[in-house]
Formats: sequence, structure tokens, C-alpha cells
Amino acid sequence: MESLLCLHSDEVRKIGIWGPSGIGKTTIARHLFNQASSHFQHSIFVENIKASMHTRRTCSDDYTVKLNLQQQIMQKWEKSLLRLTKHLDGSIARILKFSYDALDMEDKVLFLYIACFFNYESIAKLEKYLANEFSDLRSGLDILAEKSLISMNNSGYLEMQKLLEQLGRDIVHQEYIREPGRPQFLVDTRNIREVLTNNTVSTNVRGIKFDLSELSEDFNISERAFEGLSNLQFLRFHYRIGNRRNQLHLPRGLNNIPTGLRILHWDQFPGTSLPSDMNPQSLVELVMHGSKLEKLWEETKPLGKLRWINLSSSVNLKELPDLSLATNLEEMDLNQCTSLVELPSSIGKASNLKKLDLVHCSSLVQLPSSIGDNTNLQNLDLSNCSSLVELPSSMDNLINLEKVNLSHCSSLVKFTCSHVRELNLAHCSTLVELAPSTGTLSSLEKLDLSHCSSIVELPSSVENATKLLHLNLEGCSSLMDLPSCIGNATSLQKFYLNNCSSLEKLPSSIGSASNLEKLDLSNCSNLVELPSSIGNAINLLYLSLIGCSRLVKLPSSMGNLTSLKILYLNNCSNLVELHYTIGNAISLEKLDLSNCSSLVKLPHSIGKATNLQKLKLVNCSSLVELPSSIGNLFKLQLLCLKGCSKLEISTYIGVLRLKGTAIKEVPSSTRLWCRLATLQMSYTESLKELPHALSCITELQLSNTEIQEISPWVKEISKLRRFVINGCRKVVSLPQLSDSLSSLHAENCRSLERLDCSFHNPQIRLNFANCFRLNKEAIALIIHTSTRRHAVFPGGEVPAYFTYRATGGSLMVKLNERRSLPVSLRFKACVLPVSKADDDTGDDESLMTVYITIMEKQSGLGVPCRPRELSLPPPLTGHLYTFEIEAKVTSTELTFEFSVHRENWEIGECGVFELMEAPRVHEHDVSSDSDIGGNH
Repeated sequence: MESLLCLHSDEVRKIGIWGPSGIGKTTIARHLFNQASSHFQHSIFVENIKASMHTRRTCSDDYTVKLNLQQQIMQKWEKSLLRLTKHLDGSIARILKFSYDALDMEDKVLFLYIACFFNYESIAKLEKYLANEFSDLRSGLDILAEKSLISMNNSGYLEMQKLLEQLGRDIVHQEYIREPGRPQFLVDTRNIREVLTNNTVSTNVRGIKFDLSELSEDFNISERAFEGLSNLQFLRFHYRIGNRRNQLHLPRGLNNIPTGLRILHWDQFPGTSLPSDMNPQSLVELVMHGSKLEKLWEETKPLGKLRWINLSSSVNLKELPDLSLATNLEEMDLNQCTSLVELPSSIGKASNLKKLDLVHCSSLVQLPSSIGDNTNLQNLDLSNCSSLVELPSSMDNLINLEKVNLSHCSSLVKFTCSHVRELNLAHCSTLVELAPSTGTLSSLEKLDLSHCSSIVELPSSVENATKLLHLNLEGCSSLMDLPSCIGNATSLQKFYLNNCSSLEKLPSSIGSASNLEKLDLSNCSNLVELPSSIGNAINLLYLSLIGCSRLVKLPSSMGNLTSLKILYLNNCSNLVELHYTIGNAISLEKLDLSNCSSLVKLPHSIGKATNLQKLKLVNCSSLVELPSSIGNLFKLQLLCLKGCSKLEISTYIGVLRLKGTAIKEVPSSTRLWCRLATLQMSYTESLKELPHALSCITELQLSNTEIQEISPWVKEISKLRRFVINGCRKVVSLPQLSDSLSSLHAENCRSLERLDCSFHNPQIRLNFANCFRLNKEAIALIIHTSTRRHAVFPGGEVPAYFTYRATGGSLMVKLNERRSLPVSLRFKACVLPVSKADDDTGDDESLMTVYITIMEKQSGLGVPCRPRELSLPPPLTGHLYTFEIEAKVTSTELTFEFSVHRENWEIGECGVFELMEAPRVHEHDVSSDSDIGGNH
């Protein structure tokens, strides 16, 4: 926008900001005026050129609901918002209606169609719904879009903003009030009830959209309710999501459904069938979700215009009508029609059917052979059809079929279908084979046979699946072998064989799968070796051999996998060594050898894998040493050696975790480890001397050890940020710690009494949970430590240090009246969470969120404060949580409210005392709300 102003030019410029009312055009203009006005000798901002100069308007073009409510208290906000969901504010309506009034009559009608019925609708569907209603529907949509009354996205859907949608609804409601027989559309619940109850004759009504969620009581519709609505085209009786209680009844059935009806949408239709005299010759869409229908009708009906059927969740539906004349039917949704036993043979006449959804049709035993005549079918979903035994061979004729989902068809024995792009047979536990005709699957891109526990082999003709990208055989526990031609699937990128517990080997042709990127062989417990040809899979990025307990070694060709980034060998308990060629895997970033209990050493060539970032050797109990070349791994971030009980270490690393090793001291060589940042090790009595590389250590963990005191050298760790001594039951006192410390965890130090230290980092977190022996001086130190974070310590009531205390989560604070206002103040707050459940053990380790609200007592207005919410460690009975609050105060009498978002917990007591006036801080210096809680 600034570039369009061309401030350097001497010419007069005029810039237009165009868009619908209420989006902030005036706000943008005012911002530009404030920025540019200093460049001119004289300037003026005329906010509203339409009104008289003497009129001071309460709103401008950027009038929004927020501005209208800004000065009202919360209770009035809620009432006003509820009102605005029903009817627009008069000023807003007048502004929005300006664009509507400028439309010609046909475009006005189109606007009302969209506002009342077709918001968020597919444009392609809209053209079918409104066929022959408009001279040029596309042009009409373009006009509405140009006037910013609708928008059309790249996915082919249109959208009308909520305020404009409400405007349209208000227009038709006002028409009904003025003349009940005039409006074309009915969307107001009261108006609709009047028309349906009184059997009103109104030939003008084109559409009724009835939100059944707004019914507060049962409503009976007479069988003659639609008798006077002869021109009705669109009927939608629907429920909002989450509100499905059926309160609409047809005690005497239903007659006289208009012949011109194009959309019949009736959620939870209460009848067992549609009227026998119904003539659906104009019907385009039929939606009866969750109905009580047992059938639609008996005889053959003219269905030439019908394109979409949705009878999903109609659990009593037992049969479908004759579809011989439904030649334009495109989609049929029968999801969860659990009583449906079969489809009519006439379904083959629906030659334009593209999508058929039969998910959870648990009584469906078979498909008719005529299904093969639906040659335009693209998507067939039969998942969870637990009674389906087989598919007809005629399915080979479905040349346009792209997706077939048969997952969880637990009775399916055999599958045959030639033309398919995506095939899902997951969890078909009785499936024994893919029929030979499947061998012509030249279009197959994705095949999922996971957990087909009875399948023994794949057909050799799978070699024709040259477009196959994704093959999932996870959990095929009976699969013993793969066809030798599997390598002919040269496009294969992802291959899952995990938990194929009977698989003994891979065919040598696997190396021909030159595009393979991911190969998962986890828990193939009978796999003895990999073929040497695996080295030809030069694009392999991920290889998992977790739990391949019979695997003794890897082939030397592994070094050819120069693209390999991740190699998992966890729990390969018989793996003795890695071949020296592993060093040639120059892209390797993560290598996990945890629980390889037979592994004795790593090859010296590992030092060539210079991109290695994470190396895990947890519980490699036979590992004696690491090669000196490991010091060449300059990108190594994590080396985990926990449980390597025979290991003698010599390395160059950044993260060192030594818990559970035989190491008794930090070696002097660590002073040369310039990248050492984190040290974790078992803290034993022998470690009393000052360790080396203190200047690099940022985290020290001494949890669950038997030490009795913390060595004073801990203070010398100048960059120490996290100190964890959880469960050190014999520690009695803490010495002075580093001023850099930002997190101290001393949970369950049950002997801890004294804190011979002070804490100077304003961002420190203190956790003394279950330290029940802390003396009064220690408690006072914790309370008076200044921190923007939090502290946790034992206590059954809010201490007397807090000037203002109260039972529950609310208290009143009265400040010195002589103080000049407004002023920024800091407060220390304390809360005592209590459990509402007698059996709450406090075992839940998830964080507790505390919400903070400060209000002026007299006005009830909220006071800006930071933080407004705080993530704290899990709640514990008999523990206090303290934290600081900063607030901009404009009154001397304040109400503090604390609440906890945690099931079965509430605030039992709370307390506050004033610290001092808060220093002025810039917004970028203050942590965001999401940072305030932190980790515990």
C-alpha cells in the first residue's frame, strides 16, 4: 500500500481501498494517514463523507461487533452475542444491506439462495441444484464475488461471511412478518412451525431450512403439512453436530411431497418409508442420515435427476429400491446401514456411479455381479463389512476404479480385482490369497495387507505392479517368503514388513528396488540375514531391524548405502559386530544399537560416518571399549551409554550420559572435550574431587543416590542451568549454587532441612515437592525468592507472610489510597490446590494450569495482568505453589481470582502480598504466556 502512495511524486494521488463492510478499510486508511501526514503541510482525515459534518456518528465503516460491545461487562457481552446470532444489530444491517440493495432482482435471489441454503457448498453441486433457475448462474456468482458478498476458493467451494449470511436470513424473516405468504425461503424456526402447523398455502415458498436443534419440545407434523407448498424445491431438516435428540414426529405419516422437490434432506427421519405416492422426478439429492427408514419405496420411481444419496446411519434399512432409472446417480453413502443384507441388482444401471460407501454394513454378505456394470466407479469403501465373504469376479470390469477399502472385512477369504490404484485389505484376518487376476495390477500404487495374519504368500505376478509406491505387510505373521520378482516393483518407496515373525529372508531382487527409501523389518524374529544386494538400494534413507533377534551380522554391502540416514538395530541380541564398511554410510545421522547384548566393539571406521548425530548403545553389556576414532564425529550430539557395564570410555562428545556404567570418576581428558554441554552420571562416594570440564556442564543429575551432602564444587559450574537431586533421601542441606541456575528439582528429598544458599536468577524454577522436613527459614527463603517462574513446597495452609489470605480461590486486596494511579505493581501469589476426590492419589504426572483474573471491585472491569495462566507441576495434596503476578492497576480495591483447570482439583486457599512497583519493561523483554509455566 505504501508503494502505491508514491510519496516522492509531485502528482496528486488517489488510492481506493475496496472490500465489504466491516473488514477494516477505515482502519487501514487511518494507519496510512498517521504514517504519511507528517510529509505534508496540512492534512485532515475525513472519517465519514456520507454523514453531515454536524453529526457525530458512533461508528464508521470498520464497525464491528467487538467495538459495539467494548464498554459492556461480560454478562452483557454474552447476552448481546446470543442476540446477534439470531438477528443483526440495526446499524450493521444497514451498512451490509447497501451492497445487497445495489443488486438486480435475479442476483438478489441468488444471494438469498446462498445465505439460506448453500453457504460453503460446492459450486459444481450448486449448478445441479439450481439448474434452469438462473439465466447465467456463473455470471451471477461472479457478480456477488466482485461485490465481496461471497468468495470462491481454488477447491471449487463458495463461502459467505457469517454477517452476510445473517443478513440474508433477516431479509426473508422480515418478508414473512410483513406478508406470511410472500417469502420464497423459510429459515426461522418460529415461521416454519407456523407454516407446518397451520398447513399454510403458499405457492411462493421455494425452500425450507429447519434447524431441529432449536426445538425445545416435541413437535408433531401433520400428514398434510406440505400440501399447500406446491412449489417447494429445497427441504432441509437438519441437526447441528452434537445435538441429535429427535423431537420431530410424524404420527400419521406424510403425504403430498411436492413433485418439484430437488433436495430432500431430513436428519433422523421418523418414518419407516417415504410416501408411496411420492414422485421424485425432480430430486437431485436425498439425505436421510440417521433415519428410521426400513425402505424408501416399493415400485420403480423416475430418478433421472438424482445424483446423490446419503442414508448413512439408517440402522433399520433392510433394502434399497429399484435403481434402474437412476442413470445419473454419482454418489451413494450407506455408511453404518447395519441391517442392509444386499444391494439390488439394478445398481448396475446406475452407470454414472463414482463413489459407493458401505462402511460398517455388517450384515452385507455379497455384492451383486451387476456391480461390474458400474464402469465409472472410482471409489469403493467396504471397510468393516464383517460378513462379506467374497467379491464378484465381474469387478474386473471396473476399469476406472481407483480406491478400494476392504480393511477389517474379517470374513473375506479371497480378493480379485485388476484395475485399482489404492487397495486396503488391512486386518482381513481370514484372507488367504490374492486371486491370480490381481497379478495384472499395473495401476497399483498403494497396497495395504497389514495384519492379514492368514496370508502365506504374495502372487508372483505382483511383478507387474511397476507403479507400486507403498507396500504394507506389517503383522502378516504367516508370511514366510516374498516372490523373487519383488524387485521388479522399481517404483517402490516404502516397504513395511515389521512383525512378519515367520519371514526368514528377503529375496536378492530387493536390491533392484532402486527407489526404495524406507524399509521396516522390525520384529522379524526369524530373519537370519540380509541379502548382499541390499547395498544396491542406493536411495534407502531408513532401515529398521529392531528385534531381529536371530540376526548375527550385516552384509559388507551396507557401506554402499550412502543415502542411509537412520539405522535401528535395537534388541538384535545376537548381533556380534558391525562390518567395517559401515563407515562408508556417510549420510548416517542416527544409529541405535541399544540392547545388542552380544556386541563387543564398534569398528574403527565408525569415525568416518561424520554426519552421525545420535549414537545409542544402551545396555550393550558386552561392549568393552569405544574406538578412538569416535572423536572424529564432530556432529555427534548424543552418545548414550547407560548400562554398558564393561565399558571403558575414551571419546569426544557433547552430551554424556553415564548412568549405570562402571565409571567411578570423570576422566581428566574431559578438559579437552570442548563441546561437552551435558553430563549425567551416577554420583558415588568416590566422586568427591572437583571434576574436569566444569565450564561446559549445563545439566547435572544426581537423582536417587545415597549421597549425604552436595560437594561445594557444584557452585563452580559456571553454566549450570538444571540441577536435579530428586530422591536423594540422605541429603540434609544444600550449599550455595551457581547464579546461572534456572531449574532446581529436589523432589522427595525427605531428609532435606536447610537451604544454605540463595537464588539470584529471576527465571528460576524451584521444586521441593515432598520435602517435608524443610525448616521455617528454608520456607521463608523460597517464598521471598524473586522469580518470574514458580516454586513448589510442602504446606497445609497459606503462610502468614501473605498479607491477604482467603479460603477458596478468590480474595480482596485493598491498596494504599494515597498511591498515584495508574501504576504497575508486582504481587507474590500463593495457592493451595485440594482434591475433590477422596481416592485421588496424585499419581497423574500431567501439568496443572492455574488461571489468574484480577478485577476492579467497583466497576467489575478486568485489570491487565501477566501471566493470565500458568503451567505448574502436577497438583499434590498438602503443597503450596507460589508465583509472581504483574498488573497495571487503576483502582485501590482489587479482586484476585484463581482457578485450576484440572479434573477433581480446586483451589482450597489462596494468598497475595505486594512486592513493589514493577519496573517498566518492553514487551519483547517479557516471556510469552506459553513460556511462564515451563517444564517441571
